[in-house]
Amino acid sequence: MAYEEYVEHESESVENGELRRSRTTTRRRIRRAATVHYVKAMPESRELLKEICSTPMRLMNELAQAMTYADQEQLVRLDKVERARLVEELGVSQKMLEVALSRLVKAKAIRRIDRGLYSVNPRYYAKGSDSDVERLTRMFDKITGNPERDFSEE
Repeated sequence: MAYEEYVEHESESVENGELRRSRTTTRRRIRRAATVHYVKAMPESRELLKEICSTPMRLMNELAQAMTYADQEQLVRLDKVERARLVEELGVSQKMLEVALSRLVKAKAIRRIDRGLYSVNPRYYAKGSDSDVERLTRMFDKITGNPERDFSEE
């Protein structure tokens, strides 16, 4: 599937004391991806968000926005700079941020891979093509011990 984009450019110049204006319109065809890639909130996320309090819920939304695509395991890197940004954005202390991260790990909403590196559970939030999300969900379920879901029935 493709769509057309029109780009207009206007310019003015002065030549021999005379003002000259020019306008250029460029038309180009752009291919659209078969699947639109955006952050998807899965139905399971509603249940998770009901069970946890406000700070972990707001943190989860921030992590979902910052995560990589499913083909890159939906990773979120929380270095010192990112943690400081989250503390300021959420209006919480560094300790409360750590408590919120622990609650999300305990709820299996995120998985700690390494120090400062987390993976967002695709059962709650997903970003990428459907096939990449399905593959990551199976891998996440295997690692966390959740029962596998049959995607062909959905």
